[in-house]
Amino acid sequence: MSELAQQAKAFWTQLEAAGKLELPAAAQLLLPALLHNRSQSDTAVLLSEIRPKLDEKSWTAVQQAVAIDDLLSQLTRLFDTLRRQTEWALGIGEFLLLLDALQTKIGEKALTDVEALKELCQLLWAKSPIEQAILAHHFNQIISQPTLLATDQQPEEKLDIKPEETTKPDQPPEQESPLPKPEQLPAQEEPEPTPQPEPQDIVRETAEQMMDSAASRAFDTQDRELAYQRFLLTTDYLPVTRRQLKQSWRYLRRQVRQGPPAEIDVSATVRRITEDGFFLTPVLRPRRVNKAALLLLIDQNGSMVPFHVLSRRLEETVLSAGNLGQVAIYYFHDCPAAVRDGRLTNDLYREHIVTEHPQGLYGRPVSQILAEFDLAYTSVLIFSDAGAARSSWDEDRIEATHLFLVQLRSLGVKNIVWLNPMPEDRWDGDRLETLNLLDKFENSATAIAGLVPMVSMERDGLYRAIDGLKGKA
Repeated sequence: MSELAQQAKAFWTQLEAAGKLELPAAAQLLLPALLHNRSQSDTAVLLSEIRPKLDEKSWTAVQQAVAIDDLLSQLTRLFDTLRRQTEWALGIGEFLLLLDALQTKIGEKALTDVEALKELCQLLWAKSPIEQAILAHHFNQIISQPTLLATDQQPEEKLDIKPEETTKPDQPPEQESPLPKPEQLPAQEEPEPTPQPEPQDIVRETAEQMMDSAASRAFDTQDRELAYQRFLLTTDYLPVTRRQLKQSWRYLRRQVRQGPPAEIDVSATVRRITEDGFFLTPVLRPRRVNKAALLLLIDQNGSMVPFHVLSRRLEETVLSAGNLGQVAIYYFHDCPAAVRDGRLTNDLYREHIVTEHPQGLYGRPVSQILAEFDLAYTSVLIFSDAGAARSSWDEDRIEATHLFLVQLRSLGVKNIVWLNPMPEDRWDGDRLETLNLLDKFENSATAIAGLVPMVSMERDGLYRAIDGLKGKA
């Protein structure tokens, strides 16, 4: 007999001797907690020790309770995996919505059919065919068929234990199962200390372990798995996460009232009432809209190849979460090329060209692009290492960049910010001078940082970049 089975058997004996809680009720209540995250062998041993002491009806109820707890554990792991790996906007409300659905007639089939459960999760959590495919992939890896119930009995009475702790902890759950004393579950209602632990206290403590929050149980499961992994493979090694980028873009706003009157102007309405002496109709005004426009210029190829993943994330987030009035994304290499009469030239005082395609295709003059913007609300963000990646000094690049910045300002752009993927220690002249490394690491980016506000690609740098694009830097 394993140590777990011995401890459980001693516990049952103690409860039977106390005579204050029947064994079937205790087994139905406490077995899911004792078997949580246990191996199949431990589960089989413990159930074999308890089986002879229970009648057929109680044994079925115990099996059902254990199966429900196992199912909820796997659903919690699926829910946490979707939040961590896909960054879906899922909260505790969506998880409780699934639990509520499982307690209704809609979820009866889902408790016995793995495909029906998958469809229910897709219906509640996925919002597009792509998300449904992603959910199905993780579902097939996490949810196992043996977890699902193989009985026709309705499991609503057991599932009520889970969400009741979050929604209504001050009321005992109403159950149809043959639990003799369900009011003993919420231990926080009677925190009176006793000199010696009673059987009810043991029940309460174990029940609290069983009703831990979904997040803590998911973290415990993941920690167990990570402990046995030698290598942790992840693609999110970038200095800023997708969530941080989306949050930063939401601060880039130029609110202007524009459009048809659709919003009540309270102050003007009150003023009209005082002037007319009566109320006839409210005064309306246009809604606020975000007129902020952004021209994003991204350096491609060469020393920027290692940062292509970061630039792609920059593009995706500004298009999906920026909610800007106008956005345009163009590309260049090192510095936008100068042209004369439609041909590339070394004459840096001519028009500068950027391309619509990352590989240098479909070039357009910068002046033609900015003509499509309202320059009163337009800012330019340049994403490039400016030569800091190779720590080289390129006089031609510095001069070309200077003339390009002059052209942008001459066209009417007031707010220009340079976003550098390299840390500030590689291009900030003041820091390098403080560390006595200016002579060793001085590069083109050090000079360009003196021509335009330059920030590093990190969380604080993003907020400073947004302030610069809004004209607050």
